[in-house]
Amino acid sequence: MTGGFDKEALLAGVGIVVYYDKGGESFRIRKNEVMEEIDNNNEAEYAALHIALKLLEEIGVRNSPCTIHGDSQVVIKQLQGGMAMFGRGLEPVARSYRNPDQKARVENQPDRTE
Repeated sequence: MTGGFDKEALLAGVGIVVYYDKGGESFRIRKNEVMEEIDNNNEAEYAALHIALKLLEEIGVRNSPCTIHGDSQVVIKQLQGGMAMFGRGLEPVARSYRNPDQKARVENQPDRTE
């Protein structure tokens, strides 16, 4: 997952790729969105996480372990509890990630071009 914010255009973009196996077959889902009402890059990263979690729920990943890779060290460290969170819009998404029913693990991974 990744997110970015354009200060001049006041627009954000998010991208998510989900790889999974089901019934002996491998699948990939890509999702990209342009978003308004985002104030900075960190909010865009959290928006990408929120969309990724909703997508996982839509495809039925509820009680299965998964790993979420992101390229924002700040967001990953905040979600892992190693850094304070600032920003009024971020805490609800972080709370949804920290839900004990979620079996997702987040890791930092630099952007990759596919």
